[in-house]
Amino acid sequence: MKKATRDYLYSDLPKTRRAAFFDRLKMDPWRFVGLGAILLLFASPLLLFMGASDFAISRVDLNEETAKETLFSLRFYRSLLLVPLGMIFSLGLAGVNRILRQECWDEPVFFWSDFFRGIKNGYAEALCQSFLIGLLLFLRTLGDLWQIYPSLVSGILLGIIAFAVLPASFHSLCLSQIYSISVFRCFRGGYTAYFHSFLGTLVVAIAFVAPLMLDWIPSLLLRYIGFAVVIFFY
Repeated sequence: MKKATRDYLYSDLPKTRRAAFFDRLKMDPWRFVGLGAILLLFASPLLLFMGASDFAISRVDLNEETAKETLFSLRFYRSLLLVPLGMIFSLGLAGVNRILRQECWDEPVFFWSDFFRGIKNGYAEALCQSFLIGLLLFLRTLGDLWQIYPSLVSGILLGIIAFAVLPASFHSLCLSQIYSISVFRCFRGGYTAYFHSFLGTLVVAIAFVAPLMLDWIPSLLLRYIGFAVVIFFY
C-alpha cells in the first residue's frame, strides 16, 4: 500500500476528459489490462482463422491447373466466415463498453456482472452493425472474385464502410449502454452524434482502421502478432 504525502484536494480532480482518462488508468491499470485481454480473447477466433486462411492462400501453387479454383474457394469462404467471427468479436466489445461506461461515470464496477450486462444491453446493436460491415466486405470480395462490377464499385463499398458505417457505429455502441432504445433509434442516434462531431469522429475512425496496414507485412507470424498487440491495447 502506498501512503499519500499530502491531503487529496479538490483541485487534484481531473478537469477534462483526457485528464479523466489518465486518472482512471492510474487508479485501475489492471482493469484496463483485463479489458484488453477480453477483447483479444473474443478476437482470437477471427485472428486464428484469418492467419490460417492467409497461410493456405500463400501455399497455393500458381502453376497447378486447379490453382485458380482453389484460390477462388479459399477467398470466398474466408470472406464469408469473417462475418460471424466479426460478430463474435462485437459481443466482447459490447461487454467491454459497459465497463468503460462505469469507469467514465466513476461508478462501481462489478467486473463480470457488468461485462455480461453489457452484452445483454448491447448485443442487438453490436450484432447488427458487425453483420452490416461484414456483409459489405463480403459483397466487395464477391465482386472482385466474380468480376461483377468494376473496381470503382469496390472502392465505393470500402468508402461506405470507412466513412459512413464505422464512425456512426462507435456512437451507436456507446448509446446502447446508456439508453434502452430500439436498434433503429440507436443507429439513428449514432449518425446524429457522428454528424455533430464529424471531424473528431472521423479521426477516431481513421485511427481505428490504420493498423490494417499491418496486412502489408510479408511475415504472417509478425503480421498477426501485430494485430493481437493492437487489439489488446485498444
